[in-house]
Amino acid sequence: MNQKTLEKIEFPDIINKLWQKAESFPGKQLALKVRPLSDSKIIEEKLLEVEEGLSYLRFKTVDLSVLSDFSEIFLKLSKESMLTGQEIYRLGQLLKVSKDTFFEISRGAFPRLKQIVKLLFFDEALVKDIERSFWPEGTVKDEASPELKRIRGQIARLKDKMREAVEKYLKEPELAKYLQEPLISVRGDRFVLPVKASYKSQVPGIIHDRSNTGQTLFIEPYSAVEAGNELKTLELQEKEIIEKILKDFTQRLACNLTEIKRTYELLGEIDLIVAKARLALELDAYKPRISENGVLSFKQARHPLLGKKAVPFDLTLGKEFDLLIITGPNTGGKTVTLKTIGILTIMARAGLFIPASPETEIGLFGEVYVDIGDEQSIVQSLSTFSSHLLNLKFILENAREGDLVLLDELGTGTDPREGAALAKAILEELRGKKVKVVATTHTSELAAYAIETERVENASVEFDPESLKPTYRLHIGKPGRSNALYIAQGLGLKEQIIEKAKSFLKEEELKLDKLIFDVEQEKRQLEKAKEEVANLLISLKEKEAKLNDELENLEKTKEEIIRKYREKYQQKLLEIERKGKLVIEEIKEKIKTYEEKNLAKLLEEARQKTKEFSQNFALPFEPIKPYRPKVGETVELVEVGQKAEVLAVGENYAIVQAGIMKLNVSFDQIRPAQKQEKENEKGQVKKAGLELTKKQNFNLELDIRGMNTLEAEPVVEKYLDNAYLAGVEKVRIIHGKGTGALKKFLWDYLREVPFVKKFNFAPQNQGGDGATEVYLK
Repeated sequence: MNQKTLEKIEFPDIINKLWQKAESFPGKQLALKVRPLSDSKIIEEKLLEVEEGLSYLRFKTVDLSVLSDFSEIFLKLSKESMLTGQEIYRLGQLLKVSKDTFFEISRGAFPRLKQIVKLLFFDEALVKDIERSFWPEGTVKDEASPELKRIRGQIARLKDKMREAVEKYLKEPELAKYLQEPLISVRGDRFVLPVKASYKSQVPGIIHDRSNTGQTLFIEPYSAVEAGNELKTLELQEKEIIEKILKDFTQRLACNLTEIKRTYELLGEIDLIVAKARLALELDAYKPRISENGVLSFKQARHPLLGKKAVPFDLTLGKEFDLLIITGPNTGGKTVTLKTIGILTIMARAGLFIPASPETEIGLFGEVYVDIGDEQSIVQSLSTFSSHLLNLKFILENAREGDLVLLDELGTGTDPREGAALAKAILEELRGKKVKVVATTHTSELAAYAIETERVENASVEFDPESLKPTYRLHIGKPGRSNALYIAQGLGLKEQIIEKAKSFLKEEELKLDKLIFDVEQEKRQLEKAKEEVANLLISLKEKEAKLNDELENLEKTKEEIIRKYREKYQQKLLEIERKGKLVIEEIKEKIKTYEEKNLAKLLEEARQKTKEFSQNFALPFEPIKPYRPKVGETVELVEVGQKAEVLAVGENYAIVQAGIMKLNVSFDQIRPAQKQEKENEKGQVKKAGLELTKKQNFNLELDIRGMNTLEAEPVVEKYLDNAYLAGVEKVRIIHGKGTGALKKFLWDYLREVPFVKKFNFAPQNQGGDGATEVYLK
């Protein structure tokens, strides 16, 4: 895509907005590289990624802003140069973000994002070692190695010893008069006393510094010198240990440099997808339909940079017409409409959502050419008209069938008649090449050209004759008028002047004005008829909705009748069973006394009685259909008795919202919610009883011993969800002691659950550090 075209339609401003939405440095770099694509399958995939990004954004907690510019670190690693503590810590944070992102996305329904995160690299042991060994600013912790901890302990004790040795001099009254101040100073890691220069021989020791005036000497007493030398030795040992730690970590990270760089780039890709989702939310944008049929069909399209000031419009190009000529007054919105068409087309091709209805269809064009704005140049001695002509020359030489051309103020900047003639010739040339064109103009002759020419249509930006201001609304099929005389008349210019002005207009211009007026009249009549049809459709839909409601009520009545019959006949069936047992007993008694020849007769009597029972007690209804909820309906979760709202319905499952939680449940796990009883004492007792029953029936202990972290995660998640819904305040999860992996996973997981109030190890008599008590909000 031509860079000049992108700049003319203000696409760089969209890219700047996208750049701002990215959190990470690699994400921002990728945002700056976003450009329109030509393959419809790739574009569709990019748009589906944004759709997933919007869903993921509702659950996202991982902060990617820690991913700053790592290029210098990667360069040092590639050369095996020793990293600083801060650089190692930053790489540790990169790997931690990788791990957190992997698990966060893996838990959700994000198939495209999952394809990305499955390529992420993270080493939990390495991350743990880095966090144990370094502070965020890069300082090496004592826990980095036992030897370092021992050396630093010796240094601390030695410094205390040196301070004590020097402090003894402060306590001697005889020496106090030799000091400028009764305090201890430090010079070059040595504890010194501020001695008056005239008394330097009275304080034996080594002079390390003097004041600017020379009146004070900073002397280290000989009693502290030996300890100071020992301190220097220990500090050198400390430095050597730290260097060894830094080298070891550098080597461990360098071994995985390729995987770490790839992870850094993949996290940037995820950040870009989320940035596109954030931009879509800001612009109130939706996913357009992408097609290869060369049709643009905008529904409620708005310019993305105008915010709430943007006036939406509908426009379809490529079905009933291929050339659209927009006329109307200055500052009426013609150029904004032209730019909106261009920028939304490019945004969609760049895999971005656009501020338009989801019904909007964006056809793929080979190229998009634009001639918008005033490009006159004093340096090149180009007038406005000449600059437009150069652009038009380039477009006419390069445009091909299947391209889109946007032309602003076509035919202006020169003699009106010659400009109109040239404009018609240009449009005819483009029409002959089967190029799709949208052009704006002041030239009324082009409105007549649109009326007379096949597959060319007029459009106008609306003008309010009462306020004498444009409304910025676009009307397809209606040519615009300059409204100059009308505005003058409305502003109170004398009638004779208006009439005189009309007399100067040529007969052809008056005929053209009359033609435009007639077309507008016909358009108004069609719009009135369309409005009447629309009202009729609304009325029919209201009646249809009413009939559907009545049908639904009939279905509910039918189900209620069936329920009552079922209860009634259940009693009769019990009666049948009782009488059947009596008949069997009676037959048994008679068998004992009847002769063999009479047994056949007795059996026939029994059969007849059974037949009578069957005829008298046949159920007069069909089996009840399985319960299937509707979107918006309130249901009850069978397992815990919690009410929830139905958000979506699948083939044999539903997505419901229960409090702050969103769950995926099968139809047999829910039932219609009972109507809420009046709030009285009886109702309160029932509600309390229900809550108590749910809590009593809930198992307050979960044992995950023997599972790995991947197996335990869904089990813990479901258990906590049910506990929260049941209103349980505290549960105990047994994870055992072992290696501590299950405990670490569980505590990391609990920190991310929004309804967990706190958690801690269980008391010693209930498992101690082999079990965790979890308190729920």
